[in-house]
Amino acid sequence: YVTDAWAGVFKSTDGGKTWSPSNNGITTRAGTSGDAIPVFSLTIDPNNYNIVWAGTQGISGIFRSDDAGATWSAMNTGTNGIIEKDLAVRGFTIEPGNSDTVYFAAEVPSTEWNGSSLFDWKVTVDVTKGVIYKTTDRCNTWKRLWFGNNLARYVWINPQDHNRLYASTGIFDREAANSNNTTTLQPGGEGILRSKDGGSTWEVLNEKNGFNAKELYFGSLFMHPTNPNWLLAASGDEPFTFLTQSEAPLGGVYLTENGGDSWTEVVDGHNFSAVEICEGNPNI
Repeated sequence: YVTDAWAGVFKSTDGGKTWSPSNNGITTRAGTSGDAIPVFSLTIDPNNYNIVWAGTQGISGIFRSDDAGATWSAMNTGTNGIIEKDLAVRGFTIEPGNSDTVYFAAEVPSTEWNGSSLFDWKVTVDVTKGVIYKTTDRCNTWKRLWFGNNLARYVWINPQDHNRLYASTGIFDREAANSNNTTTLQPGGEGILRSKDGGSTWEVLNEKNGFNAKELYFGSLFMHPTNPNWLLAASGDEPFTFLTQSEAPLGGVYLTENGGDSWTEVVDGHNFSAVEICEGNPNI
């Protein structure tokens, strides 16, 4: 599968040699001509590969396919708990062994949380907040678990304890709602989120846990495939350094070996946007 925020979902069944659109049932449209299909994220259910989740950009659209993308059904119709109208859904996480419990992480644009746009045309980025939602009944109802000062992107579930969650906040090409590029010159941000009760409450892991106070934009987070207490996080904030003309190399790769209690910067540098652990060989 591949997605494009203008053309929707495409699917290949021959290893990418040929592709076909797979948008039957995805009704959300956008763009100046009103025919863009703004699918922003796709996630295959690891418990059942025929189940695929899709989230749209800017319109809070959530869709699920139970037949490997042949047809799609809207999963946010009516009054089922989703508060925001203009979310950009960044991704889904399905509980291991339980396809009824699903999380999604999203971006709240400034037009929604501020009432008017704070889009910065100098670097063409928005100033965002973020949310995390959860369903335990396969989308009949959603509950907002977290609302904060930067977009949420990745949610990880400890496979040995499903109540223990981690979430990354931020990305290299958005500014946080608590940033300040003019007077105090603070990039803002949140850090990494951790929950020990299935998302009912969250702890913010930030400078007190070893992160640089100016490196709290984590666009990437990855859990070790066999030891869930080990996680890698990548930090970067290009717009802040551009707007402030800062020469400081803000960004880095951080490692925790104790479930997030403490983090060590293992690679220093500027604007890291992705990090992963090789599942076939976790030393890589």
